[in-house]
Parts: sequence; structure tokens; C-alpha cells
Amino acid sequence: MLSLSSFTNPLVSKVTSDSQTGSNELEQNLVENTAESVRKLKEIDSMIVSNDANGTSLESLQTIANNQKQVVQTQTMLVASSELAIAQSLMDGIGGYSIKVDTVQRWTIGSTAAFGAAVEEMLSSILAKPLEGIESENLFQLALLDALGNLEEYGLANDRDFITKSGAILEKIGSGSHTTWDYTPSGILDLIDDVWSKLSDNGLVPSSSVASRAMSALSGNNITNSVPTILSDQFSDSVYMDINRGGWIVDDLDDLSPMVRMVLLSEAIASQAMTFGQVDTVLSGSKQEVDAVMNAIAQKDAINYLWDECGAWQDNIPSNTAPSGITGSIDYDGTISVAYLNQLGARFPPRELTAEEVSEINNIGDQVKIIQQTLKYWIQLCVEEQLAIARNL
Repeated sequence: MLSLSSFTNPLVSKVTSDSQTGSNELEQNLVENTAESVRKLKEIDSMIVSNDANGTSLESLQTIANNQKQVVQTQTMLVASSELAIAQSLMDGIGGYSIKVDTVQRWTIGSTAAFGAAVEEMLSSILAKPLEGIESENLFQLALLDALGNLEEYGLANDRDFITKSGAILEKIGSGSHTTWDYTPSGILDLIDDVWSKLSDNGLVPSSSVASRAMSALSGNNITNSVPTILSDQFSDSVYMDINRGGWIVDDLDDLSPMVRMVLLSEAIASQAMTFGQVDTVLSGSKQEVDAVMNAIAQKDAINYLWDECGAWQDNIPSNTAPSGITGSIDYDGTISVAYLNQLGARFPPRELTAEEVSEINNIGDQVKIIQQTLKYWIQLCVEEQLAIARNL
């Protein structure tokens, strides 16, 4: 293991000594930024030692992640362009384990925090598969669920237009959730155009958020200002109304939208005894797998459980506009509101970590150590490169 003192103390001394010979602005910035990075690295090493002695905690891992991110951000302000790819790779690694820790922690808290963890798990499930067709609608549903759950943070708490339109969209898109009760397909796309614009132009939505990652995936990695074709194509009449594309309830429907999954889970987890495996199945399993869970705990398949047990949800086939061949049509009596989503989240109980999650946290602890050592070597290389540049100015 690379000793912190064996690398940081000589490093700071070298930077300070060399800067006295030139005293230009680059050297001074290098001194200040290196000293700050060293301080953060020392804090992280102390936390790693504590974790090794006392057991890894979720809170300490999140603190370590934040400190490691700050170290990379501090150094990135000075590194040469050739180092930016390494910086991004480090940030991706830190961000990846940080999201995992946050998701597990949210489950232990329960309530709306667990609701957010469920949204995160569904995102991971969708992104693990090829993104095409109806999955683009499911993915955008997750972006909206995340946005409506973080309105204050995203600066949208007072935007009634965004909130109302997002609620309307949630009811009408995604696997098994198509309906023409009060909007045509093009009318739904108009709603999506408006909310997409407000999210894509919003500088307050973190890049690590579900909303940002979902929209980035839909856009091909860089969020576009307008709705990407993979999503907008879903709302042509020929696609949206086609009962063989996964949007309508038919006998061989094989998937459920994230919104429906959240409603099912919120009701079932509050009223039935569910195993962790059953919870995961409701969030990411096929419709047939979710049906098996619901039949086991409530003697009803998923769709009938939704209509019979979940309040304002009902079977309401639009008589004049629905395509032929469907066996039902999901309808929410009213518009999905933030208050309703909060009610769903409030029913999620806190829970203990599973054995699998404990193992995952321990593995993350090992990842943290690897990233820590990589950070030390990377900073040393960056400083040496910048000192060489400074001496040639």
C-alpha cells in the first residue's frame, strides 16, 4: 500500500520549493490545490483505517466518495488535457460506487428515500438491456418520477405547468399503460416536448441523478435540447396504437411500466408480507414474474391487483378511440400529483441490509481502497507534469 506520508509530504515540499524559484500564478495555484488534495487524502485514509477497524458503514463510504470527488475536481482545474480522460474515469468509478451506497442506504431509511431507491433500481434494470421501443417510454417515466421527487432541488417546485404535465404523462406512457382517454398520441408528445425542454435546460439537475442519466441514455449520452427520435417516434399513431409493441394490455403483455410497478409495490409492501426477492421481482421482473409474486401474496395477477386494490386505478377502455384486440386499459382517476407520489413513498418501511447487500458494501470498501491508491499516483503524476510546464513558462 502506498504510504500517504511517503508521497504527500515530499510532494508538497517539492511543489513549494520549486514554486519559490519561479513564483508564477500557475505554481501558486499548484501549491494551493495540491495542499488541499493532500488534506482530503489524509482524511480519507483515516476513514479507511477506521472502517477496517470498526466495520464499513454506509455513512463513511458516502463521505469518502464526496472527498474523493473533491480531490479529482480540485486537480482537474490544473491538469493538462491529456489527463482529463483519467480524471473522468476516476469520477465515473467514484460516482458508480457512490450511487450503489446511496441506493442501499435509502432502503434502510424507508419512506420517500426508499421510493427513490426503487426508482434507481429500475433505472439500473432498464439500462442493462438494449434500449429500444417501449423501453424508451419506461426510461422517460423514471426521469419524471425522479424529477417530481426532487422538485425543490431541481428548481421546479413552483412550476405548476411542469408538475401537471408530468403527472399526465406518467399515466399514459410505458409498458401496458397506453390510453387515448383524453389525449391523442401527438398530444402526449406535445406534453413530453414541454417537460423535456424544462429538464434539459435545467442547470440544477445533477448529472448523477436518475433524470439526467435516463435522459442522457435516451439522447445517446449527451442530453439533447429536443426530444430524441428514439422517444418521439413512439408517439406516431402507427406506433403508439399498435397493440403488438408493448404499450397496451393484451393477453401476451410481457412488461409493466415503472409507474405501475411503483403503485403495486407501494400497496403490496404496506399490506402484505414480502421477501426482499419479491420486492426486487416487482421492480425488475417480467410481467409474468410479477404476476407470480402478486398471486403468491394476494391471489391476483398484477393488473387485477392494480385495479382492485390500488385506489384510483381502474380499467377504463376508451370506447371510441382504443385499438381493437386489447383486454383492458389502465386509467388513473384524476391526474397523478406530487402528493399522490409522496403517499406512495410514505408506505415504504425501513429495513435491514440483506446478506447480499452487506457483501456488496464490503466489496465497495475494497474498491474505495483501489481508487484511493490510484488517486495518489495520479496526483503525483499531475504535479510533476505541471511543474515541468511551469518551469518552461
